[in-house]
Amino acid sequence: MAPVRRNISIFSLHDLLLHAGVDELVVTMTKVSGNTYNTNRGIKKDVPGHFIYNGTVPLSGMTNWVCGTTNWVYEWDWADRLVKVTRNGAVVLQNWYDANSRRIAKQELVNR
Repeated sequence: MAPVRRNISIFSLHDLLLHAGVDELVVTMTKVSGNTYNTNRGIKKDVPGHFIYNGTVPLSGMTNWVCGTTNWVYEWDWADRLVKVTRNGAVVLQNWYDANSRRIAKQELVNR
């Protein structure tokens, strides 16, 4: 059972096995009143991707995630901090840090 956040209807399921393509998930919702109802949700999973590493620390060493025709590129600075993420050449995330490695600014570009 996964709790739903109030007024948003968002929940997460861990360790759920999905296959490439579209899977059908039947969700049983129980309201505070005790009434329950089922709803069907389609979950789409892209073609399995693969990760490319530069041979250093596992997380900061990841340079690419290729999933189908989408190529995500991850750029790290000298202190192993994520500074930029691009998707098929378009910047989707940039981070800036202070001297104590605290992120001081973040820019996310959506619908690119």
